[in-house]
Amino acid sequence: MQGRFRLQGPEDPAARPALPPLEMPSPESMGRIAEPRAINVDWTDVRRRLDDLKATSFHLQKVAGGYRFSCIVPTSAGERRTVAGEARNEAAAINQALVQANRAD
Repeated sequence: MQGRFRLQGPEDPAARPALPPLEMPSPESMGRIAEPRAINVDWTDVRRRLDDLKATSFHLQKVAGGYRFSCIVPTSAGERRTVAGEARNEAAAINQALVQANRAD
């Protein structure tokens, strides 16, 4: 009869220290600035909204930190006013300006 050797004792789960779960650090915590996600703009909807506002012109511009969208809309007094929105992506900048244009002047 041959002998058996066991080089490891039975494992006791209570004796093992609990380790905290591993977490992936965010890019911001590592000194990186996350790139804004590209969001598709529904230009058909934007043009419809501009037509509803009777906008005479609009302009989309890339600026530091994102985009700026401006448009010229008539006021109830028959004058024109410029409204603008700035955001990290085109869709948000456009929406900001159009929401502002919908507010009563």
